[in-house]
Amino acid sequence: MAARACTRKLYLLSVRSNLNCLGPERTLQEVSRRLFASLAAKWKVGKKDVLKIGRITDKESKEMFPLGLPHSFTKQIEVTKKADWLIRKQTNIICDSLDNASTTGVKPRHLLYGHTGCGMTTVLAQVIQHCFQTGWTIIHIANVFGWTHSQFETRPSPEDRDVIDQPAEATAWLNRLSVVNQHTIKQLKVSKAHFWSNQAQSSAGDNLVKVIELGLVRPRFSTDVIPVVLEEILKAENKLKVLVAIDGFNGLFNPTSIRNSEGNWVEPDQLSLVRIVKQLVTSELPTAVVGALSTRGMKRAPIRINAPPEVLLEEKGVEMMKDYDWMEVLPLSRQEFNQCVDLYVKNGWITKKIDFKIQEQLWYLTCGVPLELSKIMRYI
Repeated sequence: MAARACTRKLYLLSVRSNLNCLGPERTLQEVSRRLFASLAAKWKVGKKDVLKIGRITDKESKEMFPLGLPHSFTKQIEVTKKADWLIRKQTNIICDSLDNASTTGVKPRHLLYGHTGCGMTTVLAQVIQHCFQTGWTIIHIANVFGWTHSQFETRPSPEDRDVIDQPAEATAWLNRLSVVNQHTIKQLKVSKAHFWSNQAQSSAGDNLVKVIELGLVRPRFSTDVIPVVLEEILKAENKLKVLVAIDGFNGLFNPTSIRNSEGNWVEPDQLSLVRIVKQLVTSELPTAVVGALSTRGMKRAPIRINAPPEVLLEEKGVEMMKDYDWMEVLPLSRQEFNQCVDLYVKNGWITKKIDFKIQEQLWYLTCGVPLELSKIMRYI
C-alpha cells in the first residue's frame, strides 16, 4: 500500500508539473477541475463520432522513421509487439486538408502546439504515415534541436565565413531523406550542372541518386548537396505531392548551444541547415508544411515547459508563422480516453482487468494527457 501511495504521489506531482500553466492550485482535484472546465468548450469529439485505430507495420516504421517513433509509443511496441495507435482528431483534420489540396490548389500549412505530453509528435507521425501511404514525397526533420544543440563537428561555410556548416548532421539527414523517398528520388534528374570541386562534378541529366551519393561519400559537400536535392524535388511539384514535416519547429528560432571559432554563441540563422529549412517553410512555393512545437531537447532558453506557443516561437517566429493554421493538440476527450484504455488492454500493455472504478481513477490522475496515461500504465 505504501508503494502504491508513493507511486500515486509521484504521478500527482508529474501531472501538476506538466500542467503548471494552469495556476498555483494546491491539489490535483483543483488542477483537474480547472483543466476540464477550460477544455470542455474545446473538445469537439461527440458521442456519435467513430474513433479510428491505426497500425504501423515494422517495414513502414523503418522506412518512414529511420530515427524511430515517439519514445513512449516505441516502449509499448517493445512490450506488446503491436504498433496500434489512436488516430487523433487533429490528424484527421490535417489529412483531409492535404487530400483536398489538389482540388483547392492551396497547399495547407499547419502548426501544432499544446501541453507537453498531449501528442504533437504523435499527430505529426500519423500525418507522415498517411502521406507515405498515399504517395507523397516527405521532407522530414525529426527534431530541429538535434541540429541547434549538436555536439558534432562544425566548420565555417566556404561561401560565407559567418555561416556554420554541420557536415555530420547534413550527411545523416541527407541519408534519411533518401531512405524515406527512395522510390521518388530514383525517378528525378538534375536539371543543371553543378561544380563541387575539380574531382567532383555533376552534369545536367544525371540521376539525383548520384548527387546524393556524392554528399554521403564526401560529407564536406553534403550541406551544398541538400539545397540541390530539395530544389529538384520542389521543381517536380506539378508531378509530386510534397510534405515538409518538422518536429521541434520552434528550434528554428530558439537559442543554440553551438559556439563559433571565437567562442561566441551561434544564432540559429547562422546554421546552414536551419537556413535551408526556413527557406522551405517561408517560400511561396505551394508546398504543404506541418510543424510541431516542442520543448524536448530545448536548451539555453529561459522558457517554461508549457509556455504558450507565442513564447516558444519568439517574436520572429510568430511573425513568420502568421499565415499558418495554428492547431492545438488537446488532452484526450473522455471518449478518446476510454478508447485508448481499451486499446491498451487489448494489446496487453495493461495486464490487470480495468473496471469502471480503476478507469475513473486513471482519468482523475492523468487529466487525459496521453503521455501521463502511458506512464502510469507501467505500474498496473
